[in-house]
Amino acid sequence: MDFPIITSVLSRRLGSRAFEKAISRHLTSAAFRPEFIGRFRDVAYQGLDQDASLSGIKSQLNFYLEPADQDAVLAAVMKEADINEAELAGTYYISKQQAAEMQAAGMCFGGHGYSHYVLSNLSAAEQASEVQDCMQWLYRWLPESPVNAFCFPYGYQQSYNRDTAAALAKAGIEVGFCVENRAVAGIDWQEGRWHLPRLDCNRFIFNA
Repeated sequence: MDFPIITSVLSRRLGSRAFEKAISRHLTSAAFRPEFIGRFRDVAYQGLDQDASLSGIKSQLNFYLEPADQDAVLAAVMKEADINEAELAGTYYISKQQAAEMQAAGMCFGGHGYSHYVLSNLSAAEQASEVQDCMQWLYRWLPESPVNAFCFPYGYQQSYNRDTAAALAKAGIEVGFCVENRAVAGIDWQEGRWHLPRLDCNRFIFNA
């Protein structure tokens, strides 16, 4: 499951308060991993124009749980809300044909993980599998040119580690992007190709 898309859709369809209540019914603090909380409590969703309680519930769901628990909670809420994941994919994601057309027009595609899990919350082997599965999928869809860039899911510097960089290098990835909301500068290349800045689309100003 792509957690940001699904949680955003659920929040819009149910309303933020109903969404929070639905998620809370399936969340138990006993399932939270203390090391995950310590890693993300002070950074997750900070600075966004978003209700604080909604940020809190999304932090618990997206950052504090094991992947299997994340999947189970979202599956339960989607079932209650009568939302079909396959239909969501057709609505919010581009098709293979559209991707090929974009690539032919000069658009570059990069990896973003296979399941959109927080990579630093996974073991080295799990991270390697996430990266490899992502790249294999992209090459099946986009065989015309190599994929050599990767944006870390969620983008926080705490969301990846040395194991992530090792998995990317083994998969042939050349650069990694984290969220700093600024353009790449010359010094960024000197400080490390796995830490290049990118803009967070959640902070874009629309209809300005």
